[in-house]
Amino acid sequence: MKKFFLIVLFLIGGLYGLQAQKSVPDSTFEKHYLITADVAGGVNVIFIYPLGTVMAGIGMQYNYNEHAGVATGIKYESIIGLGDGDEVLHCLYIPVEMEYHIRHFYFRGGLNVGVQLFHEEKPFLYLAATLGLGGRIPLTMQDGLNLGVHFTVGSDFDKVGPMMPRGSAVLKISYEHKF
Repeated sequence: MKKFFLIVLFLIGGLYGLQAQKSVPDSTFEKHYLITADVAGGVNVIFIYPLGTVMAGIGMQYNYNEHAGVATGIKYESIIGLGDGDEVLHCLYIPVEMEYHIRHFYFRGGLNVGVQLFHEEKPFLYLAATLGLGGRIPLTMQDGLNLGVHFTVGSDFDKVGPMMPRGSAVLKISYEHKF
């Protein structure tokens, strides 16, 4: 009963917050661009084998209204622990994602299209769906820090078709500058 009461109280508070957000429009909003730089680390699973993953990237985001934006960039991923543990898989991606944000929180989803580097015998194309949830910490009027959890599920493709599926879950830290 206590859990049910807390859940109902949380939902009422959330709905009230959304209604309050809509009733007081931000008349100072202007369309703007953000330049971002991010790093991430976490777990990557190829088929059923858990491996470590490290990501880094740069990008740009265009916020076209008060609560929505579109983002793209270039990301590098290194998957560590293949085979004997000394083999590393290197990938380069171009993500295209949509973002919904309110105040200091964001929800993001989209697609990653990429290639594997330095492996001639491996599949040459990677396609994945992404989903992320996190928060923004404003540092100044122009700068901010993001902290979020991002999930990716995709597959490598060779000339014949899709190969083994893989997925990842990473903790992502990002710096953004508004201009």
